[in-house]
Amino acid sequence: MIPRSWIRTFWLAAALTLAAPDLLAEEGPPLQGDFRDFTPLAEAVPAPEARFFDDQELPVSLAEFRGRVLLVNFWATWCPPCVYEMPSLDRLQGELESEGLTVVAVSVDSEGLDIAAAFLRDLAVTNLETYIDPLNKLSRAFGVGALPTSYVVDAEGRVRGMLRSPAEWDSPEGLALLRYYLEESGG
Repeated sequence: MIPRSWIRTFWLAAALTLAAPDLLAEEGPPLQGDFRDFTPLAEAVPAPEARFFDDQELPVSLAEFRGRVLLVNFWATWCPPCVYEMPSLDRLQGELESEGLTVVAVSVDSEGLDIAAAFLRDLAVTNLETYIDPLNKLSRAFGVGALPTSYVVDAEGRVRGMLRSPAEWDSPEGLALLRYYLEESGG
């Protein structure tokens, strides 16, 4: 028998990867600038429960962030587009944290915490926590196929949409997109 968690993971990966027309939202957030390729889902799906690690190398899950809108961003130190967008993610966290947004920037570097933390320090990132997924459990559960990839997860723990490209997240267009989901969540 196939475990239920595998079935949920398959459904999430299929829904986000294939972006079937019936899953795409007809009306939704403003999609302008870097966010024209953002894929909103008409029907939210539960976020994966796979665990990843915090800056103390303790296991965490997205369920621990319930009540906040999340921007879950998968990145790596060797990924030039990730380097490009990391400062804007840092500024975004500083700008929208008080409104109920948490940026969960998850490094998929196999070398783990030391390389990810040093990379963020070198970029002068001060608002983001360091999270790692060195075994790619969370990224596989999401169906990440390219870096950077970002997912919006609502305050109830449901995936609402995704973007598979770098973006200026603290731009007016990025702020408008995320404020749409914050307002929907009552943030």
